[in-house]
Amino acid sequence: MIATDLFAPLKQLSRSDKLKVMQFLITELANEEESAVSQSEESRLSANHTTPSALDLAGDLVGCLDSGLGDLSTNPSYMEGFGT
Repeated sequence: MIATDLFAPLKQLSRSDKLKVMQFLITELANEEESAVSQSEESRLSANHTTPSALDLAGDLVGCLDSGLGDLSTNPSYMEGFGT
């Protein structure tokens, strides 16, 4: 079945049913993504025979949030007593 064949029946669904379809599709895509990431991680690790770093495991999550704070290490008051 071609995706465009689904459009007409989907348009006839109630809002509630459309939301259920969306949730189903999101879950399916997340599962596929998780599976693909797991497989690529496994193949990369088996090729390198190394333990993944936190950066490797975080993957595309790195840098996805912005706290709005600058680098706290540049403010001397935040570094007071550090290293003593």
